[in-house]
Amino acid sequence: RPSAKLDFKKLGPFRIEAIIGPAAYRITLSPEFKRLHPVFHTSLLVPFIDPKSFPGRRGPSVPRGQIVPSSRELDASDIDSIIGHRQLPLQAGAMTHEYLVTWRNGSTADNSWVKGALLAVSLHPYLEQFHTLYENSSNILSADDSIKIPAP
Repeated sequence: RPSAKLDFKKLGPFRIEAIIGPAAYRITLSPEFKRLHPVFHTSLLVPFIDPKSFPGRRGPSVPRGQIVPSSRELDASDIDSIIGHRQLPLQAGAMTHEYLVTWRNGSTADNSWVKGALLAVSLHPYLEQFHTLYENSSNILSADDSIKIPAP
């Protein structure tokens, strides 16, 4: 990481191999961390809490940073709500529309911008509703103000 500020705060979960002393544990690290020493002080370790123990909290179902599929149109089975809109210039003065969407079974960290051309025709009424309600707004909406798309 380029700086400590941008470094990961918590990683894991990792399996504890052994208790080394009253304040140190040896953990099993994945291959990507092979350069790290596997013994950590207890102040650096936090117990893992299974996300399933928080009903109603939506966790990520797709890996973060996943590229939005362009081989098929996105429909109501993919998108939960529309929370933002922006226009980007193309060549020759044309504009393209992009929408900030929340994904079904995704967390807020998974929200991403999707080109309007990738959205299925069945979503066009929701896009029109978005533009009607928030015509002059270029801000990103709160979850309460978003245009919800019913599950199919």
